[in-house]
Amino acid sequence: MNRILQLFLALGLLLSLSTCRSSATLFARGKVEKPKNSVSPIALPVVVKQNLLYLEVEIEGEVYNFLFDSGAPMVISHELAEKYNTKVLRRATIRDSQGKQQRQDYVRMPDFKLGDRTFSDLVAISADLKASPLLNCLKLDGIIGANAMQFQYWDFSPEDSLLRMSDTKEHWPQGKKYVLPFSIKSSRTPLVALNINGSQIKGITFDTGSNGTLSLPKSLSSSFKPEAAKFKSYGFLSGGLFGSALDTAYEFEMKFEFPDTIIPVLVEQEQTKQGKLLGMSFLRQFHVFMDYQEGEILLMPRKAKPEQGTYPLTPYYQDEKVIIGSLNSLLPPQYQSLALGDTIIAVEDFQLPEKVSIDDFCRVVQSFQNEEEALYIEIKGKGRIRVARTAK
Repeated sequence: MNRILQLFLALGLLLSLSTCRSSATLFARGKVEKPKNSVSPIALPVVVKQNLLYLEVEIEGEVYNFLFDSGAPMVISHELAEKYNTKVLRRATIRDSQGKQQRQDYVRMPDFKLGDRTFSDLVAISADLKASPLLNCLKLDGIIGANAMQFQYWDFSPEDSLLRMSDTKEHWPQGKKYVLPFSIKSSRTPLVALNINGSQIKGITFDTGSNGTLSLPKSLSSSFKPEAAKFKSYGFLSGGLFGSALDTAYEFEMKFEFPDTIIPVLVEQEQTKQGKLLGMSFLRQFHVFMDYQEGEILLMPRKAKPEQGTYPLTPYYQDEKVIIGSLNSLLPPQYQSLALGDTIIAVEDFQLPEKVSIDDFCRVVQSFQNEEEALYIEIKGKGRIRVARTAK
């Protein structure tokens, strides 16, 4: 699967158990208003990167970059929260997808527009969206989260660069769709159940802010044996709101079972994290419809382009250096001397300075995201090497 640096971006916020009840009340708030001449559905301008959907949000005439993320509630950057003098409603401990925790403010989100619709009286979490280098490279101003999604019908297709919202589903096309009933977390994030290899797994976060396929914890099944894995990676494999953590992951070929069909899928098992996430590298195969009124997600199959191959290593920013942040089983035999923490000093014709800035790192990130099938990288003390994308 092609990921941001093969990193599994999962920004979903997990609310501490002690605050779930009060959080549920706050995240139930909100309303959407439309002009009398409004026509549904509204096709929203969207940019698709690494299967994730970025859209323009208008606040008091200014346009900002938000991520469409059903795995999180509304999030607003500290800078915008200060600019619009948002009212703090409460303070609570937030845990991100990496298990890292911080105290964050719940604030009243400024009224904002998507298309001709005005969203108001929503609650958001004010967060530092520059807290991790990976997040910094995304240049996010906020997240359109599940507590905003609950008030409209949504449909999207990353392959078609399509994201629409509506107050009706009359325009939804006829045709074969797989139905995923869902319950909701306190943040209004959908939780689905999937039949995988003959067993039903419940409580899977439906996460449009993750560009993985399906990630399951090690504790879920003893049938996951490392020696049976199709793919192994280790290092800084995923990024959350508050940073990244070292982990080892294995990918196994499994089957999603629907009433009339079976869909093969690579399931990732991360060794230290407990989350269950269904992400956009799986959903890209479908036109997806989200119906909060009925508590259903509908998946209409479509033909998706093959994803790019995977590089055998990924960069990571640490202590004003770019280092090898992860390695995987695609690493060629001649490069087995490479190790986590080795310093990258050049990528293609870009010679990194002695003290690497975040902007320098983001330029390296962009090199790994580009369409090229191979890159030349210079490793301190180990010379210049050629790394190529390879299918798993």
